[in-house]
Amino acid sequence: MGTAGIVTLILVIDLVVMSVLVRAIVSTNWEPIVQRYPAVEPLPGSRRWNFRSFQAGGMLNMGWSVHVMSDADFLHLRPAQLLRWMGMRGASVPWDKVEVRERKRRTLSVRIAGIDLKGPAECLTAPAEAGVAEIA
Repeated sequence: MGTAGIVTLILVIDLVVMSVLVRAIVSTNWEPIVQRYPAVEPLPGSRRWNFRSFQAGGMLNMGWSVHVMSDADFLHLRPAQLLRWMGMRGASVPWDKVEVRERKRRTLSVRIAGIDLKGPAECLTAPAEAGVAEIA
């Protein structure tokens, strides 16, 4: 086997190993939320933020990769297209299941389905707490 064959083999093995590792990290740090709280459609007029950064479970860093919608009933988390191609699914978490753990100036750490999730405070604050009136 020539040099090109060895390099190709190494790249293929690396791609397979990385795919397995990413899938394992996603399944332990994101899937518990999705399984417990499957995605539902947001209500019309919900607040929306695109391409926000979140950290889930300490191992999964989703920089600029989550679209967030917030309505009176749910916190809707939707992975960006690239993450959806990798098999990640969205979740809609009832606000009463979002447990605030730590509040900093711009970030909020919450616990959802046993997973610690850290992200922008503006996205993880319930509309009633943020002083946003419900849209009738």
